Amino acid sequence: MSLANISRPLRLILMGVGALLALALLYLVIVWPKDAARPLGELYFVQSPEGERVAYYLDGPEDGQPVIMLASLGRSVGDFNELQPHLVRAGYRTIAVDMPGIGKSGTPVEATPTLYSLAALIDAAVMDAGIPDTESQIVIGHAFGNRLARAYASERTKRIDRIILIAAGGAQDLNKMPKVQSALTDSFAWWMPPPMRKADVKYAFFADANNVPRDWMNGWYADGARHQATAVRRTPEGEWRTGGDRPILILQADSDRIAPAAKTSAVIKDAKPDLVSIVLIENAGHALLPEQPEQIANEVLTFLKKDTAE
Repeated sequence: MSLANISRPLRLILMGVGALLALALLYLVIVWPKDAARPLGELYFVQSPEGERVAYYLDGPEDGQPVIMLASLGRSVGDFNELQPHLVRAGYRTIAVDMPGIGKSGTPVEATPTLYSLAALIDAAVMDAGIPDTESQIVIGHAFGNRLARAYASERTKRIDRIILIAAGGAQDLNKMPKVQSALTDSFAWWMPPPMRKADVKYAFFADANNVPRDWMNGWYADGARHQATAVRRTPEGEWRTGGDRPILILQADSDRIAPAAKTSAVIKDAKPDLVSIVLIENAGHALLPEQPEQIANEVLTFLKKDTAE
């Protein structure tokens, strides 16, 4: 049947439906979730005994002190792309590990994860990279990654040199902050109109004066985030909060709505006053890494070069 044989009203309806479908398809093409920025370093995969496929990125001199990097909730270690080159140039060996459901890592397999079972995946990557378990390791965690960093370090204190927490959390109850909670949740809602979603990403993660970079509109992995949130809920807080007995540097953003100092870094400092140092990063929110990359790199390298025996 041709359009010529269809009544004019029906033709108009069909044309309208076709136009709407075309607009819907165009919208999906525009907002369909995009992958994170490709993390720096050479990509490797390791399979855990439970069947988890973990992607990790290795860079820097083979004899460099290993630095393990762990990303925020539902995000990839590509977020460290501005910090990582500073570490490599300073002679460190970087190992950036993506958790299941994130980036190139496989779909989560374990139904009942804990922070410790995720930490075991980091172990698998570190061993696969040829790092001996006697090596003095540095671990850096951003946001959710700081919880994972502390869980990893708390069970491996003898091999940990020091810990760096960027946007440290763990004591803030977001249920009491519905606007922040909503903005964080909507950051993963790829189907929302981009201007609305961008406003949510900005409110949850960035200081008012800072723009949301393109990389932070991409790379939100909801399945991975749900898996990580389950791991947090299933791990008793007291067991991982202190991170063992190694020196800790906390980089605290002055405009962090998700992890304000009074509820996060100050709590960690009070628990370990002799081991924890806090540096305030101005004009930064929970994202922090893309907001003040030069200052963060300088503070990290200063801490790593500092003699902890002082």
